[in-house]
Amino acid sequence: MKKTTFAYYGFLLAIIIAGCAKSDPVQMVKNGTLDVDKSVTVGNALDGYKYFGDKKWTLIEDDQKRTIVQFEATFAQEKYIGLKVEDYEVVTAEKLQKDKAEIPDLACKFTVQFMVSADGKSFELGSVTSKVTGTDKKTGKPFDQDASGEASQDFLRIYQNQPAVSVALVLLNVGNQ
Repeated sequence: MKKTTFAYYGFLLAIIIAGCAKSDPVQMVKNGTLDVDKSVTVGNALDGYKYFGDKKWTLIEDDQKRTIVQFEATFAQEKYIGLKVEDYEVVTAEKLQKDKAEIPDLACKFTVQFMVSADGKSFELGSVTSKVTGTDKKTGKPFDQDASGEASQDFLRIYQNQPAVSVALVLLNVGNQ
């Protein structure tokens, strides 16, 4: 009888502790869905996007104590080799090699922020931004170009696991400026 009572209270204590523990906002966002496509979780859509290289999820608290889950990724340029837009090959292996010689640190970055509700039980899509950074090897001048104008469209394409058109256009125009 004592063993059963001890096990029961141990189990009850574990449930109480689990219920009082604060949920992980990053996991809540990753396991959640958005209206854009409820058939895939946010985490599976972003972590599984075949055109991303490095990916990182972080938890941020802003000056107004809002909880923000941020996803950052860099587009893997080599995965765009052979991509065609309107029957035109956007990136060839030769062009990518030439571009990397001219701008070795060229990076196309994508950031999404999700705003977590004050009660920590839900979230919504916040901002979606894209930017291109690098340093021109000839001039030594760094550049940081905001490419967010197409970021919302890119977000939809990412959810569909399709190439982001704005990145394709950036890669097409690199070295032509």
